[in-house]
Amino acid sequence: MTMDQTDSAAPNENIQAQGRLRQIKSSEDHRSLELIDAWYTIIPAQLSSKLLAHLKNVLPEDKHSLNHLRRLVKIDSENTSQVCLKVIVCTVDTVADKQQIVQFVRDALGDSLDNVTVDTAKIPRFQAYTKEQAAEWSSQSWPILWRGNPAAIKTALDDKEVDRIVHYLGVVSEMSKNADSSQLPVATIIVDPIRDRIVARQCDDRNGSGNPLAHSIMNAAVEAARVEAERRENGNAIENNNTNTNGNEDGNGNEEDKDGDDRNYLCLDMHVYTTHEPCVMCAMALIHSRIARLVYIHPSPKTGAIEPSSGAGTCVHWTKGLNWKYEAWRWLGPDYDVSLLSENVNA
Repeated sequence: MTMDQTDSAAPNENIQAQGRLRQIKSSEDHRSLELIDAWYTIIPAQLSSKLLAHLKNVLPEDKHSLNHLRRLVKIDSENTSQVCLKVIVCTVDTVADKQQIVQFVRDALGDSLDNVTVDTAKIPRFQAYTKEQAAEWSSQSWPILWRGNPAAIKTALDDKEVDRIVHYLGVVSEMSKNADSSQLPVATIIVDPIRDRIVARQCDDRNGSGNPLAHSIMNAAVEAARVEAERRENGNAIENNNTNTNGNEDGNGNEEDKDGDDRNYLCLDMHVYTTHEPCVMCAMALIHSRIARLVYIHPSPKTGAIEPSSGAGTCVHWTKGLNWKYEAWRWLGPDYDVSLLSENVNA
């Protein structure tokens, strides 16, 4: 397979709160233009349906998706008596033999075409992320068919949301600094964003408990699930000796409780604030918990599971093959004094 790499600035970077918060998505969202080779032929426009119908029956399944490309491209010509098209047949990775491609076209069109032209073109391997990127890539290679991309919509944080994030990151920062010196300085809280109250707060307890799974996120998820289960059982909010952003002890909020029967997951749409980028286990636990948002202070370059450049680049929170996604934000500001972990320690 022949590939070319073309550098392109990521147009989808989402920086909020005066440069203090960055939304983290997957490496696909920051992908540069990658080109592969494809076979194309040139035919009169009136023969295109006949050719495509035949190719559908004789070609093997293509090794690359072509759904993001314009299969038919009109050729600009001064000859107005006949409109001709360039038609993608398949990728070179799928059928490597040019003569086989020529035979496919001949079999499809028979005597309708005197001479069969087959050549290779560079085509984008993947769909572009934004409409602007699609136009840029199309100008550099084969035209892209743009149908929109909901994932490209940038999440905007209003001032109230930013104030909440700043407050709750301050909470986990203080928890981390006040943690037992024998423990890892990793702290997590889980917040109900509707009532604006903390429903769980936990620090890492691996060293104290002897349980290697007692990460702060896992501990907090267990606590939040217990609190929510009790709330549902009792039919009202459970007080948990926690406070909302205004420091009020009642934390009931101004909004009526949702019907517990409508919430199939115990942490559905909760927000999680933690000091360090979570590992794969914790990131997957948040998927299973159906949270809505994760915010953390420090990245974990060797062991993290959120950022494209961390660990194996899994971007668990934004993986297409999973049945849930959640927002992830990293704090970029210098405001919080949280200790770093050893590079091989999972947060």
